[in-house]
Amino acid sequence: MDRKRPQTDDSLLKSPPGKMIKMETDDSDNENINKLITLDTPEDYLLAYQKEAIWRRMESYKSELASTKDRVNKLQNREDKYLDKFMILGKYWIKIEEEIKQFLSKIDSNNNDIEIDKVDFLKKLYQSEEDDKKLEIFEKIFLNYFNKVKSSLDKIIEKKIEKPINEKELISKIEKQNKISSDEVIDSKAKLEKANTKIDDLEEQINDLKIKITTLENKLNKKKCLTTSAKYSTLNKDSAIGHSYSSDGKNDVNIARLQEEINAQTVLSQTRLKEIQNMENERKKLIYEINKFRMQLMEIPDEQILESSLYKALQIQCGFLKSEADNCRVQLEKLSRDYEILKSDRQLFMEQIEQEEHSRRKSLMSDIRKLEQEVTKLQSEKEALQQALELRNSKDQTEIYQNHEIRIIANTRKDRIICLEKQIQRLRMKMATDAGDKELLEMHDEATAEEIIERLRKQIE
Repeated sequence: MDRKRPQTDDSLLKSPPGKMIKMETDDSDNENINKLITLDTPEDYLLAYQKEAIWRRMESYKSELASTKDRVNKLQNREDKYLDKFMILGKYWIKIEEEIKQFLSKIDSNNNDIEIDKVDFLKKLYQSEEDDKKLEIFEKIFLNYFNKVKSSLDKIIEKKIEKPINEKELISKIEKQNKISSDEVIDSKAKLEKANTKIDDLEEQINDLKIKITTLENKLNKKKCLTTSAKYSTLNKDSAIGHSYSSDGKNDVNIARLQEEINAQTVLSQTRLKEIQNMENERKKLIYEINKFRMQLMEIPDEQILESSLYKALQIQCGFLKSEADNCRVQLEKLSRDYEILKSDRQLFMEQIEQEEHSRRKSLMSDIRKLEQEVTKLQSEKEALQQALELRNSKDQTEIYQNHEIRIIANTRKDRIICLEKQIQRLRMKMATDAGDKELLEMHDEATAEEIIERLRKQIE
């Protein structure tokens, strides 16, 4: 009995049909082979159903595996985006702290806080560890830097409360006042130098006048001596009266002229002396003013400061800045409370997200493990089925070859049978001609083989 190959519907299995083995047979032989491949037994139906179920299950597992891979890739991309956002947040956080430190260094030069290790901070931000302590470590790092920034802001507010005056305007006004006073000091110094030079010139002139006065006094004394000697000589010499009288007249004229010069020089010297005294007084006054300005620059009295318009304007500005600082403090406290609330909400949200992600990862990992196990199982089943299929194909090939050989033998036998039947008919016709049976001869000539067989059966009956 020939073995029959079970026929399966390839369209139900969602796979391309198997390759047909090309044999040297006619179309009629192929049709006969396809007729032999049928699902006659229940075992064939069960095997086809099992194959179809296994194939469908493999397809569903493949689709699930692809969807899980896509989901894992999306989660990884999402994690990378979150890490990039954390890096940007860390950079701007460091910039904020640097700006605050720079502002604090302008206010307080003795600020010696610990510098931030930027690289370490950014590395810790970018670490993607999968342990449960990641959030706690991240929160500790951020909390330390938050405390530093908060302390810096508190220092800035304290400095603003202690020194609410606008220091730039105050410094500019003091510099202007210092410039004005220094210009006045320079002018007074220049005036003093001019006065000193004038005094020196006048002293030189006075010395010259003194020398001239001494020379004139000497000349006057000489003239007086000459006049006295001339008077005594007139008493003894009467003959020289006219001559002595003329010489005495000349001497009197010279004395009068010298006396006038002396008077003019004395008046000039007195005027010059008065000018010198006035300049000396002016010099003393300038020295007093310089010392006064210096004292004012060194020690400004509190009353003058309190009565000055600058102090009043600064006091008004100080009150305004104080109220503004109070408002800023209130806003800072409010923002800090809001920040704490948002921080707690964020922490809860992050914990929830982390728990969900953790549970999803666990479920996905378990599903992936199950799918991998099923895939390995299906691969093993596939290999077994492949081996069975190869074995079945090899058996089918041998069966097909045997059937083909049987058909060839059958065809040759059929041809032999036809030849023998023709030979039998020829012999029968020969027998009919030999016997002289005309009807039998006509029957063999006109009728077909089937009609002849039926006629013979009727005759036998």
